[in-house]
Amino acid sequence: MNQWFAEIAGNGPEGAGIVVSAQGWDRHLQSGPRQLQAGPLRAELADGGLRNVRYGGVDILRSMAFVARDGQGDRCVHGAGELSLRERAGRFEAFYETVVDCEELSLAWRVRIVGSARGLSFTCWARAQGDVDGGLQRGMRAGRAGLELVYPLKVLAGRPVHVQHVDGSAETTVLPEPDALQRLSQLSGIAHEPAPGLQVDCRLEGAEFEMLGQRCGGKAFFRLQPRALSPSPSYSLTRGRTLVQMADLLFVSPGALQ
Repeated sequence: MNQWFAEIAGNGPEGAGIVVSAQGWDRHLQSGPRQLQAGPLRAELADGGLRNVRYGGVDILRSMAFVARDGQGDRCVHGAGELSLRERAGRFEAFYETVVDCEELSLAWRVRIVGSARGLSFTCWARAQGDVDGGLQRGMRAGRAGLELVYPLKVLAGRPVHVQHVDGSAETTVLPEPDALQRLSQLSGIAHEPAPGLQVDCRLEGAEFEMLGQRCGGKAFFRLQPRALSPSPSYSLTRGRTLVQMADLLFVSPGALQ
């Protein structure tokens, strides 16, 4: 294991005291997308994140991933990562770790993904590394790294959503068509009904999140992200600091409660 993962290695199978060969862990370098299923929950695992998350055939998320962006807002591409995957009846669990070079900084990161018929949990750990020479000590400008969830347009636009804020307050609102100038800020949770009889409750930890509408390539969607992924001078991921963020999705439906 790369020495850069020393500070976050305890968050993987080894740190949990799991013997890989005895407990059914499949370990390899991920070379392509992989389909995951846990009861009515289905998703595609690719590049350490999830795509096309569906529950009982209902679209929930377009994507869910740890993202690092450069000063222009472009996504930094990482190399092949190591995947540890365990699938059992009604449950899947995955760890993925890799290193990405972005903003003259090397960022080692690991994610843990757990899915079941009742919910989906996504936790990420990241640590900036590098020598003090060559500007690496200044850290990533504006932080520009964190957990990012992308919602399809049709599951949120014009529908009521219940949001919780970091100060403990809560409100119910209706999201308009995606508009980058309109956003929900200081979020710690959001709940919505993508289909009659199905409620999805998303709880967020480790950062102050915001939701904004975006249009790209003729497609519209809603993006839920830490405030640090927006241009903000008040946050920086500096060398030696470990970032920890988590999103827990709870599915409430007649099938999920059986």
